[in-house]
Amino acid sequence: VTIDNKVNSDKIPAFLATNNKVGGALCADQLVANLKAKGVPLKGTVGLVSAMAGIQVLGDRDQGFRDRMKEIAPDINVLETRFTDNDIAKSLAAAEDIGTSQGDKLIGIFADNNHTGDGVARMISERNLGDKLVAVAYDSDPEEVSALKSGALKGLILQDPYGMGYKGCATAVTLLDGGKVPKYLDTGAVAVTKDNMNDKKIQDLLDP
Repeated sequence: VTIDNKVNSDKIPAFLATNNKVGGALCADQLVANLKAKGVPLKGTVGLVSAMAGIQVLGDRDQGFRDRMKEIAPDINVLETRFTDNDIAKSLAAAEDIGTSQGDKLIGIFADNNHTGDGVARMISERNLGDKLVAVAYDSDPEEVSALKSGALKGLILQDPYGMGYKGCATAVTLLDGGKVPKYLDTGAVAVTKDNMNDKKIQDLLDP
């Protein structure tokens, strides 16, 4: 049984993971909802900072984000993806470069994992841009949680790592007992904001 990252083999009876294209679309929904709430016209540019090229789950998140942005905010230009080797300092530098090069045209940034989220949040905090830019990110770590509380990040899309492990074990037991399981099980993605981050269910996802 494989979890999170798919192995291309017919010998794997079950795969449990987030639907990352759906998660990426949720990020776009959060970004646009925040822009609308601030009264910002849906025009301008949005940066995309990715941890690494060639990784299926990240590529799915980015594509899901781009596709949804085209659908709900077609006049916003999502910039070319900036890859940062899953490094917080490089993600900070990429966010700074996007901010400098785009100036007032930049209205938002999407970061596709926790390290890129940390880097983008640092740029926004250091430049005091929390009221100007809408940044959303994927996953959760203590720095991202702090950034959500401060407003540097407006939304996080959370997976369910505990649930993946628990359901993965249950799936393996079912298979060992001769039972049938789905080939793919979507383990879900949840949008978290400052408004719902203290809910019990969300707390369990933020800090499993």
